[in-house]
Amino acid sequence: MAVPCGRDHDGSPGRLDETARRLTHEEFEVARQLASEGHHVRSLAERRDHGRTADLLVCDAPVEVKSWLGREARGGIAPGARSVVNKLLQAEGQAPTVVLNGRGSGLTAAAAGAGMVDYAGLERPDPVQAVRVLGDAFDLAWTRGRSLRRDRGPDLGVGL
Repeated sequence: MAVPCGRDHDGSPGRLDETARRLTHEEFEVARQLASEGHHVRSLAERRDHGRTADLLVCDAPVEVKSWLGREARGGIAPGARSVVNKLLQAEGQAPTVVLNGRGSGLTAAAAGAGMVDYAGLERPDPVQAVRVLGDAFDLAWTRGRSLRRDRGPDLGVGL
């Protein structure tokens, strides 16, 4: 999994704390999943005078969440590889780890993987270091310098 965590989660549930800021529905969906996996998740307050900030602290590491509108709201058009690249570019400077929530958008594992490959090929001054993409039927993870892997299913074997 691309979420940085040095803890050995033994199957016990984590925690979700929204004290600092109420999360959006999309952020809450991701935070709830991470907490169910055993992570300790806290919302982060928006700090307007401190530039761009992450949405969450996951086991004390900053994590940014990016989501797409539902497929119906997008006129039936699913996000493609370029849309994945754009979300990762938008996340730069907010957190080194990003969770892309593609559920309900029509995003496919192939488009998510291609977008991460394209992003990894860009020369960026402050690139995202780790990505997890949650889709309707897939869960992909990538860490800079490692292969893209499917958290549910076989390693995709794509070096990034």
